[in-house]
Amino acid sequence: MDSRQMEYAVAVADELGFTRAAARCSIGQSGLSHQITQLEREVGARLFDRMSRSVRLPPAGQTFVHGARQALRTVQEMNAAIAAIDGQVQGWLSIGVITPGGRHRRPGPAAAVPGVVSHGRVPCPATEA
Repeated sequence: MDSRQMEYAVAVADELGFTRAAARCSIGQSGLSHQITQLEREVGARLFDRMSRSVRLPPAGQTFVHGARQALRTVQEMNAAIAAIDGQVQGWLSIGVITPGGRHRRPGPAAAVPGVVSHGRVPCPATEA
């Protein structure tokens, strides 16, 4: 198993479906399904109960996804710590946009603040400090 397969499993769990998870991971649905099937064979358990248009996580899937999230977070933290040794900074950048009059607001948390059009978090690659 590799980190890419763990990312795929987390995406399927988050999206509760293969189609949306495949789009999120920029992979074809059949490729994603193949990777998940291969992962299930490797761990020796069914990680997802497949239904017609969605999936459900059985206990083994819940346990796997929880562990995969922890492992992926640890890898990110390790990469950031190594980059920091070389004086590089990496992490997340939060962005908000304010417009005059607050027209064209998006629903969600941004809509609670007058004038906020959108906000989000984007990963920032390592850069020199």
